[in-house]
Amino acid sequence: MLDVLLFADGLYRERGISLRMLADRNHFKVPLWRDFVDQTGAVLGTRANCAVLMRRGEHILVFPGGAREVFKHKARRTG
Repeated sequence: MLDVLLFADGLYRERGISLRMLADRNHFKVPLWRDFVDQTGAVLGTRANCAVLMRRGEHILVFPGGAREVFKHKARRTG
């Protein structure tokens, strides 16, 4: 997660681009972490939220595979 924050910060500082992240619902279940994720501008990664951000012309950060891919056993990961 730290590398994502550094990337987003660098993109904002260098290009003035604010990223909106689509986050897995588990990020919103942990009280203090939920507040932090919310402060970064992340939203629950649903199709509806993505569509709203796209209609607004927001810059969206998506991790294909999401949490399911992150928590796969190393032997089952692709690439």
